[in-house]
Amino acid sequence: MNYLCLIYLAREAFDHPVVAEALDEQTDACLDTWRQRAVLLAGGPLQPSETATTLRLRHGQLLLDDDPVAPADELVRFCLIEARDLNDAIRLAASLPCGRLGGIRIHPVAPSRTRDTLTTHPANPNERFTS
Repeated sequence: MNYLCLIYLAREAFDHPVVAEALDEQTDACLDTWRQRAVLLAGGPLQPSETATTLRLRHGQLLLDDDPVAPADELVRFCLIEARDLNDAIRLAASLPCGRLGGIRIHPVAPSRTRDTLTTHPANPNERFTS
């Protein structure tokens, strides 16, 4: 089963660039291990929340909002992983060093009912998603 891990860091972590950089390097090393084990399907760092746009459709109108919600933690990275079950996904996510200065939200990915969704090719973990 696939799980989406949303990785958050406490905003205070950005006040200490040396700590944040070391944590980022440790996280990259962990993700490299996941890649080698073919459990990391996709992932990467995200730009700061200030660069994000929220899209909403209301009453037939497209509304765009550039103002981020101001959570205590900043969403900094995402990972799409393959795990046997939720306990396995939790075990994997718990190995990420960034959990020490933030949090990791784990979402099970619902099975698709259409063919218009992202698909993976587990036989080749280096192959990209296709739509």
